[in-house]
Amino acid sequence: MKNFRKKIRSAFTYQMGKKDLFIGMVEGTGIFMLTAWLFFDSLFAVIFLLPYMVIHLKKREKTIKEKETERISMQFKDGMLAISASLGAGYSVENAFREAIKELENLYGTKAFMAEELRKIVRKIDLNENVEDALEKMAEEIELEDAIYFAQVFRFAKRSGGNLMEIIGKTAGIISDKLGVQEDIRVLISGKKMEQKIMNCMPFGIIAYMRMGAYEFISPMYGNPAGVCAMIICLGLYLAALTLSDKIVQIKV
Repeated sequence: MKNFRKKIRSAFTYQMGKKDLFIGMVEGTGIFMLTAWLFFDSLFAVIFLLPYMVIHLKKREKTIKEKETERISMQFKDGMLAISASLGAGYSVENAFREAIKELENLYGTKAFMAEELRKIVRKIDLNENVEDALEKMAEEIELEDAIYFAQVFRFAKRSGGNLMEIIGKTAGIISDKLGVQEDIRVLISGKKMEQKIMNCMPFGIIAYMRMGAYEFISPMYGNPAGVCAMIICLGLYLAALTLSDKIVQIKV
């Protein structure tokens, strides 16, 4: 039952929300109408393209989820660094979490996602729940890789009786360095991503230019079986190139 709830929670309709889902459907319909007109000279072809709406929405969901993960990761990093700094200043573990909430509120506002998650942990601590258990539950709920890693290290450090401040400080530093590398990579490839988007639009621009400026040259591609087959092949190759370009600019650390 737990796995079933996770699957439901990861469905694109839930992740995106009604507003993003509506925008995605309008956006997808517009793209399909443009594709049907440019490649097949018939809006009737939209009917055959509509099944790809699911792919379009999945892609949009992935983009939204990646941006949300980046935002939460940055907040989590700052929260863990604040906890490490508070421990270094002599605060207890419980009070270190409270100080981290204040730091996150100063940086991101009182409604910051990670500030609210830490508040939940503090409330559980007030109810005599172990800090490591509360932290681990939070990590499982938000499904953030760095949070899960930090929770495991925190549990080990707390239970083993080691130097908690040093271990947590080094762990927070590693997470911070990792996110810094990811940010550097995003900056380095941002220009290439922009070039990718421009190149993705080029086939549509070329066909639109030929339709408006040299229609007699491209007209044999419309209204006959051979031309339709040729356009289907071209569209298939374009989609394959689009998929390949997306994979090339995806770099994970």
